[in-house]
This record gives sequence, C-alpha cells and structure tokens, in this order.
Amino acid sequence: MKKFIVDSNLPEMVASNRSASEPEQQAVAPLMDQAGVAILSPLNEMTFGRLPLVLQRFLNLYSDPWQKEQQMLAFLGVVSSLLVGCRVLHRQKAYGPCIYVLIYGSPACGKGAVDDARTLVKDIDSEITAAFAEEHDEWAKKARRLTILTRQRMDGKNPIGDVNDTAGEYSDLPEPSYRCLVLADDITGPMFVQTVAANQPHPSLLFTTELPAFMTSLSGNFGKFQSALLKGHACETMPNLRKSAGAHQVKAENPDLAIVATGVPSSAVEFLGNVETGLSSRFISFYRPFIFHREYESTIEEYLFKTDELKEIAADLKAMHDLLLTADNQLWLSLTPVQVSLIDD
Repeated sequence: MKKFIVDSNLPEMVASNRSASEPEQQAVAPLMDQAGVAILSPLNEMTFGRLPLVLQRFLNLYSDPWQKEQQMLAFLGVVSSLLVGCRVLHRQKAYGPCIYVLIYGSPACGKGAVDDARTLVKDIDSEITAAFAEEHDEWAKKARRLTILTRQRMDGKNPIGDVNDTAGEYSDLPEPSYRCLVLADDITGPMFVQTVAANQPHPSLLFTTELPAFMTSLSGNFGKFQSALLKGHACETMPNLRKSAGAHQVKAENPDLAIVATGVPSSAVEFLGNVETGLSSRFISFYRPFIFHREYESTIEEYLFKTDELKEIAADLKAMHDLLLTADNQLWLSLTPVQVSLIDD
C-alpha cells in the first residue's frame, strides 16, 4: 500500500504562507527514503467538492489547505472506527475498513488541531464506557452476594442449596473486561489487546497527539506491541502480550483497530522504522509543513459557531453508528477497480 506525503517545496506555498527550515527537511528525508512515500500536493477544491457532505461540513471549518488535508485524514481515521460490522473483500480475504493515519511535522506546525476529530466520537465513547460500568456494577453485586452467602454457610447460617445456586449463577457471568472506543495512548500491551478483544465486534480507536507517549508503551511490552499493530491492520489474531506464559492469556480474534497519531518527524521515523518492519506500509503518512500565519484571534462568535457545528456533525455520525450497531446482517463494502489498483500498488 502506498503512503502519501505532501510536497514541502511547492513554490506558491513557500512564497506566500510558510517557512520550512533546513533541519525540518533533513528530518523528513530519512522517512521518505525508508518508506518510499509518494509526493503529492494538497487536494484541490474540486476534489473536496466530491467528498461526502458530512465530511465537507467538517472541512469547511478550516480555511488553510494544509489543515484541511490533515483534518480530512483524521476524520476518516476516526469514522473508520465507527463502521461496526462492515467488511471489505480483497484477494479472497475479509478486512475491516479501519485505517491507520500518521500526521507529523515540526513543533507548533498546527498538527494538534486534529484533536477536533476526536471530539466527534466523545459521546459514543462515553456511551460505551457507561454500558461497561453498568455491567460491572451488576457483576460486583453478585460477587458481594456470593461472598456473603459463602461466609454464612461457613458459619452454618445458610442452607447449602442457596450458596450453590448463587455460585452457579455467578460462575456463568465472569467479570466484564473494560470497554471503550478511544484507547489511552499510554495503555499497556496486555490491556491494549484485552480492550480490543472486549470491544468486539465494535472497532477500537487509538488516537494520540503524543506519539512519544505511545512509543514508550510500544517499547515496554516485550517487543510484541508492534506485532499487535501489524496484526490489527490485517484483521488477524492479535498475540497475547503478557510476559508470563502462565498468566491469563488474552487474544483478539479478527480485531478492528483504527489509529490516528501525530508527532514530530524524528518520532515518526523512530516509530515507523524501515520498510522491513512492515509498519510503515500500514499507515497513511502525511507530512504537515510549518505554516507561518500572522496572528489571528478568532472571535467568540466564530468559536461558538465551530463548537455548534462539531456537535451537529457528531450527532450525524452517532446516528450512522447506531444504525450500523443495530443492523441484523454484516455490511460488505465494494471496492472500485481504481481502489483495488491503489491497494495493490
């Protein structure tokens, strides 16, 4: 699969809007050499005009073409985590529609604005964690009841039948595993696989604007975390990440995982590694050049308008998500011949 990087040397952009330092160019060069990225300019207005209306509405909140591009990729990464029960058939294998997105650039280049895309799924994330909390409370009540009855039995104050009945009821309901849509960027390897497995058939989303924090987790899990990301992209079984073979083994079968990450070029190079690791080919990589703008303070009215727009877009996405969540059958997405050729390249 090809990775894409915007051209950091477009004359019109250099002349009017931005300043790319020599160290910045040198930091990006290794990634280009290692991953073999393609050089593209920002999408033009004609292309934006052909995008889905909900995506156009989101992108209309941003005026800068570079920011529009990065926001589009972040949006697609986030929305891919909402496509519950969707599958794509390619080369006789079923894949999930989730994608991996990596946006990188120098400090203060504006890449942190992608956090707007995360706010679009905040309500869905809260709904999933609230459902888990309710299930866990029910489990905890049964656990406390079993403990009380067991103690009463030991004291000779409770018939054996009551304890056995309760124990049987409790044994059929193991402790629920934690569930959420958006995974923490400092999550441990075992908890990562456990949560992805517990979320199924719902996809999981790893959204981080602090790539170094995630890399700390990546390097601290016995060298297997990277394998989990590779397997997650291909919808293959994620390996157990516990150090002890005798510990509770957790695997995620047919996982659906979406990733949206941002970081500086040096972190991106370290994270993706070289072509041989296979991780770079899983990500749509976007280089965000440093854009110099004159100081501009948005008005209160503009801020409130953007906030209201994000809430309405989030509501539309939630409606789509809820519809897919209640669908009786799996939804198969068809690829066009052009899409198939892009994947194969």
